[in-house]
Amino acid sequence: MYDEYWREIDAGGYFQVPIPPALSTRLRPRNMLLRSGTRVLRWAYRDTIERAAMALAAEATARQIDIDGLAAHFRFVIRNRDAADAIRSYIRFLDQISYHLYEISGRRLVDVKTPRDVSFQRLEKQLATGSTKASRRIATAARRVVVNAHGGLTKDGWKLLQSFRNVDTHRFVVGIDHVIYDFGPVSKDDPVRGGYTFGFGDPNDLTYAQFSEPDIRFDDIDKLLRLTMSNAKTALSTLASLRLLVVSGGF
Repeated sequence: MYDEYWREIDAGGYFQVPIPPALSTRLRPRNMLLRSGTRVLRWAYRDTIERAAMALAAEATARQIDIDGLAAHFRFVIRNRDAADAIRSYIRFLDQISYHLYEISGRRLVDVKTPRDVSFQRLEKQLATGSTKASRRIATAARRVVVNAHGGLTKDGWKLLQSFRNVDTHRFVVGIDHVIYDFGPVSKDDPVRGGYTFGFGDPNDLTYAQFSEPDIRFDDIDKLLRLTMSNAKTALSTLASLRLLVVSGGF
């Protein structure tokens, strides 16, 4: 499986994003924030890339296995677990970019009550209003990152990405190519995935469904993973090219 993993990594050159060296070693808050934020974002980036590549590698490996039970293990345990982790990691990576830019802007980029409220979603909304108090350089970088993050994704694709992350994180494990959460209440916000619906007692009470189809197919997840890997690399490269990421030795 690791051969497939490195094939994915090498094909995209995902570990070949150059980060410029720090030009100044003076102990100023901004210089320290740049170095500290860079370390955080490089780790978050690697986590996104490694999880996605492992999910793709597990699928490729499963296709080469003739033993059904073993192939199923690679698909429904390793592949699905790493795919979900990759999507969550991508959203976290974007949130942490937003926080990095917020800090080096002197906490002017996003209007929030406390720093813990900073998120990529908040950043998008702030930039859409054009009301950020950050410098032009930081605001421009933030806008470019927003564009990078959405690269290749339609509105429906972006909605799917967010919905997957939110549901898998807060509600239940999303079933990829198989059914895990197979019974629950439904509404217009919870479409029935095959199966049938029925009620109990009061007709005005909740309607329930017995689901018979997976939440999503891996063919769609495959596309999402490849786009998130590419977009994460582009976003990291954007910040590096603007010298908003710097290294001063070590990882």
